[in-house]
Amino acid sequence: MPALVRNLILTVLAIALAASSASQTYSQQSPGIGPQKGWLILHGGGVNLKHDFEHFHRFVDLAGGRNASIVVILTPVDLDVLTNDFLTKWKQWWKSEFGLTDVTFMDTRDRKEAETEAFVAPLHKATGVYILGGHLSNLLEVYHGTRTEREIKAVVERGGVLAGSSARSDDSGLSAAEPD
Repeated sequence: MPALVRNLILTVLAIALAASSASQTYSQQSPGIGPQKGWLILHGGGVNLKHDFEHFHRFVDLAGGRNASIVVILTPVDLDVLTNDFLTKWKQWWKSEFGLTDVTFMDTRDRKEAETEAFVAPLHKATGVYILGGHLSNLLEVYHGTRTEREIKAVVERGGVLAGSSARSDDSGLSAAEPD
């Protein structure tokens, strides 16, 4: 199985597990899948921001539109991609495309930090969490079973949105998703 397909499957499973376990009960009367409250948006990756905004627009709309409080999880992305220039452009893109002013980037490579109140604080007010694609192993090694994972689930339990794009395996990092 090609690495890209394998990583896509693992990412979808990781996000689906996070969202499905966010709610302890499911409606017995409705044949739906997913959390009782909140939303889950999975995107297959390969984002071309010049042409493919639909899932981002849906994410922002469900999270509260211009009043949304968005947390973007950067941890799957290679550290060499996360330059100040990249982060500045990415934050400006959220503002120019959606009118958002409350966008917080979260990134750690340290499980101990992922357990701290200071790190998870932006998630307390978040109405949407977007997990960028990249290396799924980074995401799982740092957050699985931590306070951060529980707080992301809590966003969905409050009726928020959890979204993400596939973990990419090529060497381009986020070059295809980098705003122009």
